[in-house]
Amino acid sequence: MGAPPVRLIPKDVEIAAGLRLLSAIQAVYERTDGRLGSQIGPLQLLLLRTRGRKSGQQRTACLLYVTDGGRPAVIGSKGGSDTPPAWVLNLQADPDAEIQVGTLRWPVRARFTAATDFLDSNLEAGRAGKVAIRTQEGDRTYGEVAEEANRWGNALRELHVEMENQVLIAVLDGPEFANAFFGSIKSGAVPIPVNTNLKPHDYAYFLNDSRAKVALVSAPLADAFRQVRGECRFLRQLAVIGEVGAGELSFAELLQGARAQLTPADTSRDDMCFWLYSSGTTGFPKGTVHLQHDMRFCTESYAKQVLGMTEDDVTFSVAKLYFAYGLGNALYFPFGVGASTVHLAGPPAPGTLLPLVRHFRPTLYFSVPTSYAATLAADPEVWEQADFSSVRACVSAGEPLAGSILERWQHRTGVEILDGIGSTEICHIFVSNRPGQVRPDSS
Repeated sequence: MGAPPVRLIPKDVEIAAGLRLLSAIQAVYERTDGRLGSQIGPLQLLLLRTRGRKSGQQRTACLLYVTDGGRPAVIGSKGGSDTPPAWVLNLQADPDAEIQVGTLRWPVRARFTAATDFLDSNLEAGRAGKVAIRTQEGDRTYGEVAEEANRWGNALRELHVEMENQVLIAVLDGPEFANAFFGSIKSGAVPIPVNTNLKPHDYAYFLNDSRAKVALVSAPLADAFRQVRGECRFLRQLAVIGEVGAGELSFAELLQGARAQLTPADTSRDDMCFWLYSSGTTGFPKGTVHLQHDMRFCTESYAKQVLGMTEDDVTFSVAKLYFAYGLGNALYFPFGVGASTVHLAGPPAPGTLLPLVRHFRPTLYFSVPTSYAATLAADPEVWEQADFSSVRACVSAGEPLAGSILERWQHRTGVEILDGIGSTEICHIFVSNRPGQVRPDSS
């Protein structure tokens, strides 16, 4: 008996038989008298049974199983027997793959981890030695970021942080943020980047609302967390990047003591990936849940299609990484295409920004209207250090951009600003001007 037609895009995956897959084909079950099969030894069986309209004879239309820790497989049968037929199709698929048996179709629940997609894929593409993050203190390659992310993920597992447990990240922009963010995701935990300029009671709210078990903080923020640690009911460990206090964990020592290889968590594209808190305009800040596939969707639809971003680009973002806007600009957009990014830990004052652009020569400059206005108003001595010849496009979001600022900026730098509208809930910009088609005051 031959294999049923199956549309595939090669990528090793695992299939979870049972409720997830049953839910995916629920509509088919409602049109038939199908039922869920039993478990036989190490195999998870899913039987879709129908009866002939005239004969009433039961037919097994298909049978799907997953071996115990092995490769997934599809088995098909037309007879009434529950015995697996002779042929077995080893299944490889991407998250969008579907299996088709006759006229029946259903999606495959594929294994997908955003950290593997955005970090490990660059190693597979031969970029281990390429600079991923540039800072005023030095550079980090993709290989170095990947190893440190793996070490952080293993450290979390040693701290008994389990799948979908929350990890609060109050970390200044830099490689450590990338390590913590991707390492948490790869381990199966859910990182929550938060604003690094808040008061102690704000951090207590985030910790209690999210029920985060671990908080990772940069040393300048540690005192704010120490003041409210006793109020945080779910917090088990406070890890510090820099000098630690009594009862705290050293980020550097955690990495040093952890393994450099990390097995990705068994997540799918629809599983939780990370949270971002809203600004609290309508009350207390709300935790916005983003899924494993969200960053890839934003990269494909905006970074690639609108900005034309490639591995040759270098990004710089005035908006910090704890913002949804900054997280895309300076982390998952460049990592999603194999590009490089520049991180600035300190405040983005005009006197810092203009020399930074001249030194690191980014090709894409992301900012907000307030910063564009402040930079335009900077002293002439500051502008003497400016050189935007490397920048092919500037981007603005976060608030309406006045047409006068857009025009003055383009006159001063020779680079147009692509104004866009985004939100924390959507993850990034979803309405935007395009290069060469800019309309002032359109946001």
